[in-house]
Amino acid sequence: MKQSLFLAACAMLLAGAPLAAQQIAPTSDRLDRIQDSKFTDPAPLTPNRPIQAAVQGAPLSLRGGAKATGLQGYYDYQSNGMSPHWLAVDPNDPQKLHVVYMRSSDNFDSTAISASRRVGYSYSSDGGATWSTNPDVGGMRLGFPYIETSVDGLPFIAAHGDLTSGVADGSGVRTLLYAAESGQTTFNRIAKFPRRTSSLRDGDGGAGVIWPAFEFTPQAGGAEAVCVASLSPRQGQNPAPLQFSIASIGADVDSWIDFNDSTLCATSGGSYVLASSAGGKVGLAYYLNIDNNGTSEGRIVFSESTDGGNSWSDPVAIFGGSINTQFNLEGDEDTITAGNQLDIAYVGEKAHVVFTGSLNNLYRFQSVWHWSDGGGAQQAAGADFAKLRGVYTIPRVKNQPGFSGISYPTIATAADGHIFIAYMASGQVVDDSVRENIVSADGFLYQRVWGVGSPNGGDTWGDSYVLQDWADIDGGNTDSASIEYPSAAEQLRKVGDEYEHLMTFQARRDPGMYAFISDGSDRGPGSECFQYLQRTMLTEANFLKIPSSVNDRLTVTSRMAINSAFPNPASGRLTVNYTLVGGGEVSLKLYNSLGDVVLAPVNAENGYNGEHSRTLDLSGLPAGPYRIVLSQNGQSVSTPLNVVR
Repeated sequence: MKQSLFLAACAMLLAGAPLAAQQIAPTSDRLDRIQDSKFTDPAPLTPNRPIQAAVQGAPLSLRGGAKATGLQGYYDYQSNGMSPHWLAVDPNDPQKLHVVYMRSSDNFDSTAISASRRVGYSYSSDGGATWSTNPDVGGMRLGFPYIETSVDGLPFIAAHGDLTSGVADGSGVRTLLYAAESGQTTFNRIAKFPRRTSSLRDGDGGAGVIWPAFEFTPQAGGAEAVCVASLSPRQGQNPAPLQFSIASIGADVDSWIDFNDSTLCATSGGSYVLASSAGGKVGLAYYLNIDNNGTSEGRIVFSESTDGGNSWSDPVAIFGGSINTQFNLEGDEDTITAGNQLDIAYVGEKAHVVFTGSLNNLYRFQSVWHWSDGGGAQQAAGADFAKLRGVYTIPRVKNQPGFSGISYPTIATAADGHIFIAYMASGQVVDDSVRENIVSADGFLYQRVWGVGSPNGGDTWGDSYVLQDWADIDGGNTDSASIEYPSAAEQLRKVGDEYEHLMTFQARRDPGMYAFISDGSDRGPGSECFQYLQRTMLTEANFLKIPSSVNDRLTVTSRMAINSAFPNPASGRLTVNYTLVGGGEVSLKLYNSLGDVVLAPVNAENGYNGEHSRTLDLSGLPAGPYRIVLSQNGQSVSTPLNVVR
């Protein structure tokens, strides 16, 4: 869109061939069976280091070069989890970054935190080193921002807001579209969408069609956008179909259109995402909740438009098939059910969708799944008790709404087929064998953000490693924090032999505070939240598995073991504590993702029975996944290690 068109719009200030349905069978690489009876709800644990109290206006000090964007405020559970597009990069200048964040300025109670809900925006022209911030884009109560840039790099924000007060041309909550000039932080409302659906329904409590997602249509040169939104049905009403509309920038929208008359969609809160290809396709992925003979079931659905959103291919159930969404694995009682957190991006003209799924519908056994057009669905990352990834065993009173063991995956792709997924995952100490206590003083889980990559368009996946951790594990004077809601730029930018991954996320010192809790759950502290940008340079090793001929959980004898490798992730010095049984030749080596030995602090030495400790200097190693292997008399045990910078 040309800037002249934008200025004209602001001056107005009006404020493919159908795809066959298919059922995707799970891959043979199934989740490990973990019996639920092994887990109990432990009492909350006291952290082994003090957790700082929330300090107003003081951002946290985090690892990985994460920088605060200047957007901060209080949080309720509806705030940000269903808004996967917080970050947009200027297509003409990768140093120009645009971020949005939903915040509340008053945490006194659930009424105050809801009424003070705002959408903030921040802009950086130097790759995130400095930011210009507008904490209140619309000057009114706004929710669920979704940001995109036009072909000229101008930022546009879709959100929903309440026009009841002081507006004569229509009242009620509805979807709104805002735009700003290049380099400016002041936004003008340039379009509003109808409050009612095409069937004249206006939603529960009079709320209109809201929770928008949008994408500029390539056919119109960026002067039009396709917008998808939904509404909550009134009590007793059937769910309403998703609504879509084509917005000509600078003019109010005439009407919504039912996305599919036969598809009743109970999604609310933005469980749908859009992306476009260079060739002009617009892809839509959404979570569909259906009533199957009295049982509520979910599925992940994909549809595509080749004419700017005016018509769409038949919806494809990319995870779940036509009716039954619970995959039965090997004829036993284990099933995989679709989660409702997802993201989409294109590699060339092929769509790629990531989403969550769970074993036996249990949040504590969540996993991340990837689907590609023509390639099917497979698991990209799963829960791992040994790594404290996706472990969800807190008492029910501490069950945080909207959070699963693994949740909120976000995808970034490169033109050569490299794919990287960032996702948040919980963990908790459940016995004395793990030394890091990772629940807050109030007993709530900390989250951290992991990443997993594929070098070949999702055909194979590497090992997950931590992108941003929850605690000051290496004594680097960083804060303990819950790391939540990653949102990645859609493109991995190739820089030499590396791939630049850009991600925003929310961090807070004290997890656990959520508004609108009415089921007796514990709220926890009202902790202020801060938005951050993190830039990670990925090497080829970050997209590969760590080769090893040994099993992580192999026990050679009753005593030979790697007892701990601390800290993990590590950036400087690493201490490995291990136990040997009897004498014989012993080696302790560190392998990189290609299977090469990069450090060998113990190499074919005579060992002796008992406890041992070695310190390794990792300062010269690049970031990525590694494996520590302890060998004695021809037998081995190993444990993974993540090196961060």
